[in-house]
Amino acid sequence: MSSSGTFVGCYDNTNPLRQLKYRYEGHPAMIPDVCVEHCASKSFSFAGLLMASECFCGAYFNDDSKVKDEECQLPCQGDRQRSCGGQKYIAIYSTA
Repeated sequence: MSSSGTFVGCYDNTNPLRQLKYRYEGHPAMIPDVCVEHCASKSFSFAGLLMASECFCGAYFNDDSKVKDEECQLPCQGDRQRSCGGQKYIAIYSTA
């Protein structure tokens, strides 16, 4: 099984909606695979990326705040060919 998870969609992440509460810091070259793998190792159901390099994990998220997937197209810090969320929007992946 690939560690990249399954893309669920792009969601609004502005306050007070903050989607996933656990923040994973310290990886210099963030990509979806790294975020999903880390969140899965901590037994979280979901992983999310935003701002090209920030990874968050959580057990649930507010699926009422879905936006167009195009809002999550910032190039990843670790691989500019891949997308890692947006300025105010979080790209959410299932870790299962």
